[in-house]
Amino acid sequence: MNNIFDIDRPWIDRPETIDTEYSRWIDVLECNFDDELISSGATNEIQDIIISNRDTSHRPVCYLIVIDDCIERENKKQCLDFFLRYLNTRPEHGFRFQARYESRDAMELNDANKIQRCLRRRRRRIDELSLWGDLFKNVGTFECIFNAVLDGGNVKEFDVQAESILDLCRGGCIGRSNFASNTTLETLELRLFDEDDDIMNVTQYQEGMEQLANALRRNQGLKNLHLSWGIITNTRRRFLLESLRDNTTLLKLSTIEDCPDPSKFGRHFKHMMTRKIQSSIEIQSSIDRHMNLNRFWNRLQRFPYRDFSRGSSSDNDSDDDEEEDYSGGGVEQRNAAQQRQRKERKPISLKIYPDILEVLAKKPLLLYKFLRGGEKGIVVDHTQLFDRTKMLLQQRRGKRQRRSDRIIKKRRIVGPGNAY
Repeated sequence: MNNIFDIDRPWIDRPETIDTEYSRWIDVLECNFDDELISSGATNEIQDIIISNRDTSHRPVCYLIVIDDCIERENKKQCLDFFLRYLNTRPEHGFRFQARYESRDAMELNDANKIQRCLRRRRRRIDELSLWGDLFKNVGTFECIFNAVLDGGNVKEFDVQAESILDLCRGGCIGRSNFASNTTLETLELRLFDEDDDIMNVTQYQEGMEQLANALRRNQGLKNLHLSWGIITNTRRRFLLESLRDNTTLLKLSTIEDCPDPSKFGRHFKHMMTRKIQSSIEIQSSIDRHMNLNRFWNRLQRFPYRDFSRGSSSDNDSDDDEEEDYSGGGVEQRNAAQQRQRKERKPISLKIYPDILEVLAKKPLLLYKFLRGGEKGIVVDHTQLFDRTKMLLQQRRGKRQRRSDRIIKKRRIVGPGNAY
């Protein structure tokens, strides 16, 4: 369970507790700023201590949430500047780095450019970057930050929450980005405040979902994609389903986790919403089958090659990778574990070949890649299979039964034109 530390007025009198008494027990630090709090000047010391905690502490706060409830423009600017200072920190140890910024007011394009420059300059990894609220109502703000996330190459998970699909897909920004060729972003979440968007917005701006589907055909880095139920229609869900035939790296795609309850609608819309939800569930089931095949392919490339007889693996997390859990000060430790795992690789057992071929046959692209010999430097050696087949043929030829000359002569006569 995460220990959440909420900074409000009672803690203003003792800001040193953030860096001394309670620092080691804080997992999530939530800072809620308003005009009264900032105008009093009480937040300046807190901001400096938080930055110092991230830069120098041996057990820094891993997840910072900045909530901007200010109305005055200058106070809002100070909140954003503090968030950017936090993004620019360079911790001495390799702890997780997660940050979230929330605001109920639209972001100006100049502020979006500040975030863009910060992300492009940063050299260390950001495990999770979340931007929630009505930030992207102004044209160009989401495109500016989204391109910085892709081009910077440091953000592993990008979580966006907006009021409408209009804020995220305006102007075809997804299609113009480098999302199709990006290999650094692993998780993308596009959410809406409400369960459903305005039907006109969803219908008019579904071209953004088509661009997302086309990009998934070539994308080789994304592992998790979450879309709110109301942000995509069933027609575009089918577009996503078609694009998965060419994608072998995506491990989870969710489009119905937050679907509404049909019973809360009126009599006229209840039946229509029930059919719509049922159709989306059926499409999601087909998507899940593709995801299961991709996860099987991902494990096939990694796990069967490891010799578990040499000791248990240090990977005890829930993701489908071969890496150990990423904990404090563990950069060198994780590199050593990866080198040890490469030494422990062994070929696939011939006993499971039929089962592997049966599963991969459900997705021809995976079967082709397996028979071709793997990808990304992970080689699948089929020579043992061919050597085994050759050995069996030689054994059969060596154990040929004796036959009478009469039967052999008869078969030679009946043969097609004595050609054989």
